[in-house]
Amino acid sequence: DLDQMAPELVNILVPHFCNSAGLLMLEAIVGDAEQSEIGRDEAHLVRRLAVASDDGDPGWESAFPVGEILRYPAEPPYTRCIDSREPVSVVMTEEAASELAQAWARTPVSRLVSGVSMLLLPIMAGESLLGFFVCTRAVGFRRFDAYDTELGMEFASRSALFMDSARRYRRERATALTLQRSMLPTGVSAPRSVEVQRRYLPGSQLIEVGGDWYESITLPGGRVALVVGDVAGHGVRAAVTMGR
Repeated sequence: DLDQMAPELVNILVPHFCNSAGLLMLEAIVGDAEQSEIGRDEAHLVRRLAVASDDGDPGWESAFPVGEILRYPAEPPYTRCIDSREPVSVVMTEEAASELAQAWARTPVSRLVSGVSMLLLPIMAGESLLGFFVCTRAVGFRRFDAYDTELGMEFASRSALFMDSARRYRRERATALTLQRSMLPTGVSAPRSVEVQRRYLPGSQLIEVGGDWYESITLPGGRVALVVGDVAGHGVRAAVTMGR
């Protein structure tokens, strides 16, 4: 699950690699798992999935709230990373930090990022950009260099494998769940002398989509046939077999 995975990945970066870090993904990918092409207007729209800092300053959470959908100004390194799909390393000047704070109407942003060494790591699944990591080292710490960039990109490429798998799993799960629910009976038939109640309860969230099914069939003579079945397996294939 992406929402569960995001903070786990960020907490690997902090404090082992940087003082603070965030994970942002393209909203076109997070918001619509079926969308394969991203429009020009959506290319810079991102959603923050996780943020972490090693100094315990609560200002990070208020300045960079998780779940926020945002667009960066046109010039900063974030946009350059999205467009080039290459790592970007900069030192955030006081002016650049102020411009970012003004763009978001969030004053604490300027204090938190002014003067920091920042490294942006694109997360690539093949030729597709999923999002990027934002890593910062505070004033007084060693700035990011070429070795850090190489190490960070190795981490980003490994993270991309997990994130792309999670994205594909979510898409398949949503498809199977929709298919399964569309084929389960919305109403059950029974003679007037019989009242039928039914409930579908998955064994756990891990196996929510399976091949279990039920039916109630009215028979002659005031009788009713109650049927419960199960197809081995889970996912789209089990749901399709259940439909057959």
